Amino acid sequence: MAKIHAKKHVGEVLATGYFISCSIRKSVPEKSSVYSLYNIEYIAKNEDDYISYEYEFAEELRNDVKKHFDGKFTVKRNFYEVILDKKN
Repeated sequence: MAKIHAKKHVGEVLATGYFISCSIRKSVPEKSSVYSLYNIEYIAKNEDDYISYEYEFAEELRNDVKKHFDGKFTVKRNFYEVILDKKN
């Protein structure tokens, strides 16, 4: 259920038109750990688009996630400026 909802949510966020990509990463837990950490990273076209997304769509989409998974996750949001984006 969580994977299906994550794909739905990511699709909805990207459909706003304010982000150009998204990646989801899962930590590789140590053998003694029963938990994994997940990182979801959205790439906005620019800061103005991110601000527009926050104003127009963020509250509704976040509330939908909360409705399904409240208390089952924590969120930390940061906005980063790209200094270097190098690919092989």
